[in-house]
Amino acid sequence: MRVSFRRNLLPEEGGFAVKRKRFSVEQIVRVLKQAEVGVPVAEVIRQVGITEQTLHRWKKHYKGLETDQVRQFKTAPGREWAPKAVGGGADAGQGDAAGRAGKKTMTPSRRRPVVNYWHDICRVSERRACRVARLPVSTFRYESMQEPRTALRLRIREIAQTRVRYGYRKIRVLLNREGWKVGKKLVYRLYKEEGLTLRRKPRRKRRAAMHRRERFRPIAPNQVWGLDFVADQLAHGRRFRALTVLDRGCKA
Repeated sequence: MRVSFRRNLLPEEGGFAVKRKRFSVEQIVRVLKQAEVGVPVAEVIRQVGITEQTLHRWKKHYKGLETDQVRQFKTAPGREWAPKAVGGGADAGQGDAAGRAGKKTMTPSRRRPVVNYWHDICRVSERRACRVARLPVSTFRYESMQEPRTALRLRIREIAQTRVRYGYRKIRVLLNREGWKVGKKLVYRLYKEEGLTLRRKPRRKRRAAMHRRERFRPIAPNQVWGLDFVADQLAHGRRFRALTVLDRGCKA
């Protein structure tokens, strides 16, 4: 892993090679200015001693900055240097990754019961409960105009009760045979809303949980025999194996 690398300094810096561990922001801005005025990218990365990926990363973070702005912002008292706050890139103080929205906490269907609980039990106004739950009032008051499909739901439930191990795919095949022109997505949605989802793997008893039968205790010879392979080594180093047979009914 390289910790430092060699690069050719810019003409105003002397023009000789020197080892550096990192570039200052002023130097990065000057390199980007060279790329903006029309210098070929291959020539810029050859002079500075960086890769093309590094140049693109610099453009993402420092594009649009001026050297004077960088120095002024760095010398401002009580402020931490953040190039994205001056220009380019994501907004300053952005909590999530660049170009990606924040993760949703709950869907509207799950926030409605929360609003109803605060409105009915806690005696909070509807608007305030929606504001706390981050749910628009129009979304909370919206009533679906979708057809309930009661007859289809009842038929799906009847088939599921008759064919216990049938999933929504096989139920859809039977519905199409009966004349219902339905798609797999509709059948899956109604099948799931009715609570008919099956387990992917049936429960199986673990062998370790099963009780073993009590072993027969011999009371006379020739009732129980035990056998096993044993291994040993002779004095000169040769190894051998043997099958031992033991009559457990014989007392030693």
